[in-house]
Amino acid sequence: MYYRNFQYQVILCLSFLFIFSCSKKKNINASSDFLAYYNTFYMANDNFNKAMDIIDKSEPGSPLEKSTIILLDKAIDNALIIENDFYDTKYLDDAYYIIARSSFLKGRITASNFYFNELIDKHENNDYYYESMIWTGFLDLLLGDDDKLNGTINYLDNNIDKIDSHLALYYKLKSEIAKYYDLNDDMEKYLLLSLNNTKNNLKKIYLLKQMLLLAESNENYINSIKYINLIEKNLREEEALSDDLLNKWFDYNRLAYNYSDIYDKIDEVLSSTMSITKEVFYKKQLAITLYSEGRIDEAKDIYSILILDYITDVGSKLQFCEINYNLGNIYLYNFNDLEQAKYYLSECKQFCVANNNKIKKIKQKSSDISASIIDYLSLKDEFEYSINEDNANEEDESDNPFMVPMPQIDSQNKDLSNLLYDMSLILLFDLNLRDLAIMQLKKIDEEFVDSNFHAKSLFLLSELLPNEDWKQKLNNRFPEFLNDDTEGHDSLINLRINAWDGLNISSKESITRFKEIFKNHIDTLSLYNIGYIYDEYERDIDSTIKYYQEFVDSFPNHNRYNVVNQRIIEIENIVLDEIKFLEKKILFSKSFSFIHHDSVIVDSALKYLSDAKKITINMPLNSKIQKTIVGLETYKNNLNLINIDTLQNDSLMFETAEIALKVLLNNNVSKFYYKKLLNVDNDSSKFSIYAKQALNYIINDNSIFQIDSSDASSLIWESPNEDYLKNVLNNISELDMYVNQLNQIIELNNRLFVIEEDELPPVTNLNENTFKFNQSTKQYFYFVEKALIDEIELLDSDWMVAYNNDVIVGSRKYVKGGMVDIPIMGFDDSSESMIIATDGYCFEGDMPIIKVYRENGSVFDMKVELIDGSLKFEGIGHANVNLNNR
Repeated sequence: MYYRNFQYQVILCLSFLFIFSCSKKKNINASSDFLAYYNTFYMANDNFNKAMDIIDKSEPGSPLEKSTIILLDKAIDNALIIENDFYDTKYLDDAYYIIARSSFLKGRITASNFYFNELIDKHENNDYYYESMIWTGFLDLLLGDDDKLNGTINYLDNNIDKIDSHLALYYKLKSEIAKYYDLNDDMEKYLLLSLNNTKNNLKKIYLLKQMLLLAESNENYINSIKYINLIEKNLREEEALSDDLLNKWFDYNRLAYNYSDIYDKIDEVLSSTMSITKEVFYKKQLAITLYSEGRIDEAKDIYSILILDYITDVGSKLQFCEINYNLGNIYLYNFNDLEQAKYYLSECKQFCVANNNKIKKIKQKSSDISASIIDYLSLKDEFEYSINEDNANEEDESDNPFMVPMPQIDSQNKDLSNLLYDMSLILLFDLNLRDLAIMQLKKIDEEFVDSNFHAKSLFLLSELLPNEDWKQKLNNRFPEFLNDDTEGHDSLINLRINAWDGLNISSKESITRFKEIFKNHIDTLSLYNIGYIYDEYERDIDSTIKYYQEFVDSFPNHNRYNVVNQRIIEIENIVLDEIKFLEKKILFSKSFSFIHHDSVIVDSALKYLSDAKKITINMPLNSKIQKTIVGLETYKNNLNLINIDTLQNDSLMFETAEIALKVLLNNNVSKFYYKKLLNVDNDSSKFSIYAKQALNYIINDNSIFQIDSSDASSLIWESPNEDYLKNVLNNISELDMYVNQLNQIIELNNRLFVIEEDELPPVTNLNENTFKFNQSTKQYFYFVEKALIDEIELLDSDWMVAYNNDVIVGSRKYVKGGMVDIPIMGFDDSSESMIIATDGYCFEGDMPIIKVYRENGSVFDMKVELIDGSLKFEGIGHANVNLNNR
């Protein structure tokens, strides 16, 4: 046993000697520490490489797995032992590299930046010098430091011949820069260069997935197919494409009309032995492709056979969600068979039980189409019933199911055109059955010429069939319907010219003249010009919206309607963007009221910054918000590790002090940690030296302290970015001004674009009928132990309403002082009537939404806190919950 241990240690030593044989031999503290050193480095390197293997196999942009974080922590800890215990070894650069890379991956930006710069400043001749330069470029990009990034790129460009072994990483950096500036062509070019300089297959696949994402965003299907094929080519022999990539391969080949490639692949796969689930998948893809090529009957037959032969296969359940949906659409749009379409769309819902976006989308669409078909058929039944009751006609024998029976005698005695018109709207807008809608509208023109809906039907026909004479017919029959354009009236031309001449005096004079023309002649163009002058000359938003809105409300068929309406929308968006802009600045400024404490209140500050980040508007402040968030999260993480991870205490305290000074602008906190670094045993450590310079910078009014040349003069601490500090401080100091500006712009927005509260119909007399729902055999309950709005208990008049998407599935009036249950109903397929009654209700695994309604019209979206049970819907059972609107 002793011999084997000795043999293992000898092999281990020889292995490391071989690995590092290309480097000069380096002195270590003592020869007795030889094995301890190599074992420590082996652990650091091994854990780091294992972490990288996991990362290389992950999807681009996905968060680190817990196991990866643990491996990186172990790598850092072992590398720090080398730094602390073997600091005179020339292998120190290896440890620095592991700490820098691991810290970068964990989001510890300051630590990563420090160790990469250590490699750059002190180890210019080592293998990591140029690679570290590239990594600092990533850090500069992350922190939004454009000046440093440009300097780094220029340096690397000038030394391109020296970074042969790091070209893949270098071009990856350039691709990220191109991505940051939305330069898609450059991003693709640099990703391809990075790929061509990468030898590791896992890293190639990772890059190819990024290139696929880019091709998808540009809707470049040919490149998307190419990258998926390359991913498959780089997989190990026993590996296969993921389901997601395989689906994309079929989708993009169909979009590129590469039908022969699809048929060849399916024939090849189906010729071999496979599981039922795999067979169903490939035959489904065959049907989808046939349909895409216009071979409708063949596609329908394959879907029907799959349902007949394999619908009970448990592994294929999700496949039949899509199969039933596709077959329902074929019957609806290709055969115009509403009954069959309704059947398959209703069937598909019971198979759509997964929580992925595609299945949820199919489930929602099938539910929406089913509801529209049911609405149409209900109107059709009502129409037929009215005719049969009158006994005035024989039924129409048309084979077309949409050709509803029409009264042949005395048709004007009973005006059913409202039903026909509503049916045509469902066909046109809800079901997208344009031709069938036109047939209904033509019937109104033929059979109900004196109907109130005749003019509307003619107008729709004129829009749907612009090359036919429907507009002329509308103008002849209902001239007042289109008569709102006076632009061509010769008698008004001179008056308008005179009004425009008023601009020579003032814009207000011109407006006055146009108002007079409009008042006397109802001239539509003059009304438009009034709004235009207020918009372009006066910059008066109130008056612009007032007159533009009057124009679109009064003349909906004017040829300038779309232009004016679009301008109203643009102005509203400008106002809303200004609101977002100010809200973002205010939230950022308010976050510092929690940062500028003796003890930084991290969670409160992060809440404000998180809310600011959610406001989607491009502005320079975005990079500062991100930098502060990263700083706070690192600061919080460091506080948890200080005194626990003693190996990293010095670096953790230094990083915390640096963040407090340079990112959080909190001098008191930074001084506290810099001073702690001065109390460590090793007064000559780099952290102590840096701390001395930092403290003198703070104390001496931001001037760099010149240390004695004998005191490790090569260690020069980097002072904060003064422009950044000034910019942030200015933003914080102007908080009150931002608040005043925001109040003014919100008042303007409410005045112009928001309906006043007294114009809103109040929700009064709330009762069971207001939130009616149908009973189901599948029921679940939320037992509400506590329900608060703004930390105050609900009122006895409040109603708690459960939704599945936008469908009410349960409701209960609140009762103070006790536990109240909210019933939640599920989809019930026990009978045809129950399928209809519970259409849109919850399936197993759905997450209900809870809202609270008040008699004053207020509606609150409630957050549901689980106490016991499951928040997801089940066919029977309950969960105990708390409700809060915050």
